Amino acid sequence: MAMISAVCTQCGARLEINSEKESAICPYCDTPFLIEKKTDKLKSEADNLAKSGDTFLTLKEYSAARGKFEMLSNKFPYDYRGWWGLVKTDSKNFTDFGISKMKLDEINQFYSKASTVATVAQRNEMQHQFENYYADVCSELSKIKTAAYSRLNQLEKEHGHNKADLLNQINLLTKQKNNLDKMPSKKLDKGLIIRYIGMIIIIGNSSLNNLDGGTIFVVLLVAGVITWLIHHICGMKLDSNFRKKNSEINEQIRLLQGQLEAEEKHYRDETNSLYAQIKKAGNV
Repeated sequence: MAMISAVCTQCGARLEINSEKESAICPYCDTPFLIEKKTDKLKSEADNLAKSGDTFLTLKEYSAARGKFEMLSNKFPYDYRGWWGLVKTDSKNFTDFGISKMKLDEINQFYSKASTVATVAQRNEMQHQFENYYADVCSELSKIKTAAYSRLNQLEKEHGHNKADLLNQINLLTKQKNNLDKMPSKKLDKGLIIRYIGMIIIIGNSSLNNLDGGTIFVVLLVAGVITWLIHHICGMKLDSNFRKKNSEINEQIRLLQGQLEAEEKHYRDETNSLYAQIKKAGNV
């Protein structure tokens, strides 16, 4: 006759009880009590964890459900419900088709463990549901991967065309800027000297030869002032036009360089996003 250890719930006495009995009476305080066998207690705990996990699944509280099934699989690894529950929580009860290949492989490992410890009937029940889900996710990931590669090729062409067009516009404007004359008034300086010398020669050969030196000096002075005023007014106008044109070209170049930077950033960001999708799809 096998004996098990027990503790009286009333007086706390340690007792040795026949394992075949369902109840006993404490010889010290005459208190009757039921004997809760360890196997029944463990089964009850496993059932409670499984039931709680399934309840949270129904409520779509997947994080809470996962906690229950993790406890079940860790404490009772021989119970397929813990591993199968992790399959259901991580797939959001087979409704999440946007998971990565890495996550799908992790779910597949849980399914493999559930199948290993399950009975034939339990395995058959799980197999159809999981294999359909696995195939659907792989199909979705394959579409994502194909679309990402297609977009990468298209993006490469678009980026190359846009970049070349912007660089060409910048180069043309840079050449146009370089071809602009330096401050136009500088050219007028030489012209002023030449015109003034020419005026002196003309006046010298004119009828002013009959005038005295003082009068000739006044005439030359007035002619010089008039020439300088004309030069100054024309030079200011030309310089103003030059500065305006130069400023317009610089602004156009600045805007194009900004567009080029934006184009490069857009290309990098979208490329990184596409490669992330390809990585997510993995080897499907």
